[in-house]
Amino acid sequence: MNLEAIAYVCYGIASAITIKLILDFVSSLYQFPPGPWGLPVVGYIPWIGKDPAKTFIKISKKYGNIFSVSLGGKAFVVLNDWQAIKMSIMDQPQTFLGRITNVTTNVATERKDVAFSDGPIWRVHRNLVVQCMKSAGIGKSAMEINVKSALHDLIEQLESSNNIPIEMSSLFFMPLMKVVWKLVANKNVKDANKEISSFNDDINCMFQQMGPDNLYDIFPWLRFIPPNDSRYKRFVKSTQKIKTYLTSIIKSHENKWIEGEENDFIDFYLSYMKREQAAGNSKPPYNSDYCMYSAFDMFLAAIETTSATMLWTFLFLLRNPEVLKKARKEMDSVVGRERLPCLDDYSRLPYMKALIMEVHRVATVGPLSVPHVCTRETRIGDIKIPKNAACLQNIYAVHHDPNLWMEPSKFEPERFINEKNEATWPPYLIPFSVGPRQCIGKSFADMFLKIFIAGLLHQFNFNFSNDHPEPNLERANGLTTHPYPYFLTFAVRKY
Repeated sequence: MNLEAIAYVCYGIASAITIKLILDFVSSLYQFPPGPWGLPVVGYIPWIGKDPAKTFIKISKKYGNIFSVSLGGKAFVVLNDWQAIKMSIMDQPQTFLGRITNVTTNVATERKDVAFSDGPIWRVHRNLVVQCMKSAGIGKSAMEINVKSALHDLIEQLESSNNIPIEMSSLFFMPLMKVVWKLVANKNVKDANKEISSFNDDINCMFQQMGPDNLYDIFPWLRFIPPNDSRYKRFVKSTQKIKTYLTSIIKSHENKWIEGEENDFIDFYLSYMKREQAAGNSKPPYNSDYCMYSAFDMFLAAIETTSATMLWTFLFLLRNPEVLKKARKEMDSVVGRERLPCLDDYSRLPYMKALIMEVHRVATVGPLSVPHVCTRETRIGDIKIPKNAACLQNIYAVHHDPNLWMEPSKFEPERFINEKNEATWPPYLIPFSVGPRQCIGKSFADMFLKIFIAGLLHQFNFNFSNDHPEPNLERANGLTTHPYPYFLTFAVRKY
């Protein structure tokens, strides 16, 4: 065959592939709710911008609050207001339980965790993990003691800072790691060895690689092409090291495990696992692999979102000094100056409760939910949703909807205080999503935020550093939405 003939064959194959892609793209659009067309292969990605949640709000003004958008050739249904989310995730919870598969989650979890798996095993697994978390101390006094211990360590660090500017981005990472390590494996990170320090570095690296700009989740073939290949290799290496270390921790627990002497999440998981295996059931999730990925989930669920929420809290308080003044006045009146605030105090701290709610609302560190896959064809109102459609909740749109919130751009904790001076949590405040797939880290985050925010406000005056540019409220999108790096100075309160 001569070169000209080969060229014609190649051209014909390329044309056929292109035509098929276009036909598949157009065909898929007609199965989904109306939305912007975009382009074959890349879909709407060229116009999605740096903040997809805000872009979706603009799209909804033309197409309504349930629309579809193609991202990298895959169509997503966007649920852009509270009513759409309620009529789907809440009113039809069993229909929207599925999860999509992508490169990142497959490498990180092999779909053996709670956050990114689905199906019959997932139901059993989630109940097991929640039970183990409760048994290990989530929501109990022992957990509060661990969080307070991490707070005391941070207070000592800040007291010795001598008003030197502190870069805030990583300030809460180690306190969170201390609490999670204690919860998961009863490890004291104060005495961290090189292995734990390396693990912490790998967790941080993994978070950095899992942001929305990892295009190999949209175009999997890009992970083999520079510069994405090096980023992908770093991600694979970090996740493998994390899993190897967690596996070794679990094996050590198995060797030392004594029934009735469980101390942490892994111990309790092993307890349930051994009980089931003794009864002849060694199927998933009752094996060490699922135990390891459950522990992996604990770090994913607890650290990044809680750290981002803390960063937004301090930024909002300095931008709204009257809110900070009210919070401190309430706290000093209820708690006094002789001790640190505790969880029991929150029954008499409605403004502090409302402050945290308002941080959740305005910041919305998880602006778009992990996609829920529709397990059967259904309808949301009059709109048909095809089977296997991936649905995104635009939580940011709900939290900034002027139909739900008066002056939504304003930071105003008072919006959550009722006429009885009680802080009330409305159903459409959904920072942890809603329904059966609500984030399992909710209780952990609630306890950590209450203790750390109240404790640091009680102990310190803080301000922007004069040696660095004053930060704005611009949103940086990564694994979560967080503020751009900023510096604060801390001084012990004298009054």
